[in-house]
Amino acid sequence: MKKYVSMFKKRLAVGLEYRSNIFGQFIIDILALISTIIFWNAVFKTQTHLNTYSLNDSILYFFITPLTGALTYIFISEELGYEIKMGAASNYLLKPYSLTFEALTRALASKLNNFLTTIPFYIVLVLGISMFTHYFIISFQSIALFIFAIGMGFALHFIFDLSIAYCAFWVGDVWAFTHFKKVLFLIFGGLMFPMEFLPKNLSTFFSFLPFQYMYYIPNSYLLGKRTASNIVPDAILFIIWFIVLAVIKQFIWKKGLAKYEASGG
Repeated sequence: MKKYVSMFKKRLAVGLEYRSNIFGQFIIDILALISTIIFWNAVFKTQTHLNTYSLNDSILYFFITPLTGALTYIFISEELGYEIKMGAASNYLLKPYSLTFEALTRALASKLNNFLTTIPFYIVLVLGISMFTHYFIISFQSIALFIFAIGMGFALHFIFDLSIAYCAFWVGDVWAFTHFKKVLFLIFGGLMFPMEFLPKNLSTFFSFLPFQYMYYIPNSYLLGKRTASNIVPDAILFIIWFIVLAVIKQFIWKKGLAKYEASGG
């Protein structure tokens, strides 16, 4: 356990050295939110509700989304994929610890960096918007359910991103896969819009996919659109997808390790 704590501290220190980049991303998110709010404000000029969402619901949803992403989004695939490509993964294989747990320390350190830097700003922003719109619907129960959903989203994204990193055993660069992942989250994960904005058939199909755990499900719990009655079915679907993705990750790892030559890129 001490070796993983040591790795965690190291990754945390490295991340904090680049806290200005994290703050820069926060500014970019705010500018993107402003354009999004302008767009949806125009949409709601011709109607008061879009399915179960009012204008205030929509504004809060999109302001919560960067906060959710700061807690669930994983960035390890490009860095780890590059190390595999360059043969540096041998350094991990020769050490007495699991590469999966090493990657987990990276992800957890990144989340703690967010807690120390941008997440407080996001929280203040969401509270400020709620007070400004006189639409404060977030309760202690919704916060607890939100945290539970964040845990599921983080776990699924970690396994998914690790699988992408292991694809570096076959391809020179996993950038294309990480870009495709962002597209999946944008469309299927609730990053672009809540699932309620979709036609019934499409929203039903999307509800069986794992990507909704990254943004849509945590947001829905925090906004009260999902309640404690949704926990059991959401947890069951999470367990199913976690097992499926874990099997895929392990398959890619074993097949990739069999052909790994550590010859560099």
